[in-house]
Amino acid sequence: MTRSAPLDGDARPSRTTMPAERVRELLGALRGRLIVSCQAAPGDPLRAPEHMAAVAASVVAGAPVAAIRVQGVADIRAVRRVVALPLIGLWKDGGEGVYITPTAAHARAVAEAGAEIVAVDATGRPRPDGRPLRDTVESVHTLGRLVMADVSTADEGVAAAELGADLISTTLSGYTPYSRQQSGPTWP
Repeated sequence: MTRSAPLDGDARPSRTTMPAERVRELLGALRGRLIVSCQAAPGDPLRAPEHMAAVAASVVAGAPVAAIRVQGVADIRAVRRVVALPLIGLWKDGGEGVYITPTAAHARAVAEAGAEIVAVDATGRPRPDGRPLRDTVESVHTLGRLVMADVSTADEGVAAAELGADLISTTLSGYTPYSRQQSGPTWP
């Protein structure tokens, strides 16, 4: 499960080319509702696009879910074929440092695969392509999609919002050496 906080749309409108009404609709549908992550690690028996699509369809059929978070371009395409809910897409590339949708090219591929919202690592760590996070945010917005900033600290969340992220998620709390190390979610 991902806990996300849509940014206040009245205070700071999204910079995406997505129509404002659709932005309000998407953010309103997510506010206070469950987002389920349907991902399987490499080597897991469920690690195949058709399996992730079946898991996502089962989740949607059995729970009041607002969106599905999906990893990988092939999985996003497969889930998009069977689920009408908003998809939060990401692309994990690597295993250390910035690896959740680490570059603008990754983000564009995720958006083009069918995700309405693209999750990106928005920590202060260096990006593998050496480009600033701002470039990734702008490239996603140019495609008419929203950006979910995965952060590990409140300061990173504020910085991501200032760069134009539409949603902030505490996904990386505890996964960076400088964030609070604890078991369980960092609710505050």
